[in-house]
Parts: sequence; C-alpha cells; structure tokens
Amino acid sequence: MKDYCVAFATATLGLLGHAATAQTPMDDCAKLKLDNDRLRFENTNLRQGVMVRSLTTAAPQAISQPGDELAAMQHQTAHKVDFDLIKCQGDTKAQTVTITLVLTNAVASQAVQFVRVTAIDEKGETYKTLNIHVGAQGQQRTLATGVPVKATFIIPQVLPFNQVLRIISCPIQAAGSYPATNIEFRDVAITWQ
Repeated sequence: MKDYCVAFATATLGLLGHAATAQTPMDDCAKLKLDNDRLRFENTNLRQGVMVRSLTTAAPQAISQPGDELAAMQHQTAHKVDFDLIKCQGDTKAQTVTITLVLTNAVASQAVQFVRVTAIDEKGETYKTLNIHVGAQGQQRTLATGVPVKATFIIPQVLPFNQVLRIISCPIQAAGSYPATNIEFRDVAITWQ
C-alpha cells in the first residue's frame, strides 16, 4: 500500500509539473503567427535586395544566436520594452502604408505612449501620422509584463512607386520619462498589395 501511494504521488506531481510548463494552444498559435509575419517581412527584404537595419538612441540589443542577424536588426529596446518590426505593408488603392510592431514589456506594468510616427522615403519625402493604435487602444497603453502587444501605424498619402522607407522614426514616452526616446528603423522595404 505504501509503494502504491508513493507511485501515485510521484505520477501526480509529474503531471502537475508538466501541466504548469505547457503552453496553451492559443499561445502557440499567436507565436506562430508572429513568426510567420516576421519571416514574410524578412523574405520580402531579401528578395528586393534591401538590407534591413535599425538605429536608436537607446542601447542596441546584442545578437544572441548566429543566423539571427536580420531579426536582430529589426529589434530595438527602450525603457525595457522590446520593439520588433514585423511588417511594412502598402495598400495601393488607399495609398497608405501600415507598419506593424510587436511590443513586449520586460518589467512591471508600465504605460507607453507613441508621440507621432515619421517616415522618409528614398526620394526624401516626409510622411507623418497620428493614426497610431497600440493594441485596441490609441497612442497610449499600459503594457503588462511579458505580454506581446501589436502596435500599428497607418501612414497616409504614400504612392505605390515608393519601395523603401529610408527611416521610420517612432518617438515614445514611458511613464515619467521626458523627453521622448526615439526608436528608428532604417531601409525598410514596403510590401505593396
């Protein structure tokens, strides 16, 4: 009887440990969608022969694994929030460009606000937008710890002959920070549809 109780307790603890570390199918699905968007974006840039690189006034993120150079060039960190550029898609009919970032907060919940987004194309034209959505909200959102949130910027009046945005500048403010920290992505190819 004692051996039976020990075996049952061991099996139960093993199952509980496995259940605690397993991810839900929704987490796996969301992660796969983000990875798919990121790979499509990288593939578009590689096909067009445009190298994607980014600069920021914040400290650059170290490259953790070989082969991740392109992904690391689309990644910035400021105020302990990771900014991953996953998509830059143009709409030929509406003449707009939608830029999608994924924000992940590494510290306790904090409010983040985008001031405005500015982009400059290869001909020197400057585009500005205040059409900014962080998740389902507007320009400001409180980011929970470790939860990825999509941010989209819709830049109007971009003509379809533009293939590359030379710079995308995203000034952000975190709670209690002034002036804004500028996150920049350079030489980003536009995927027109």
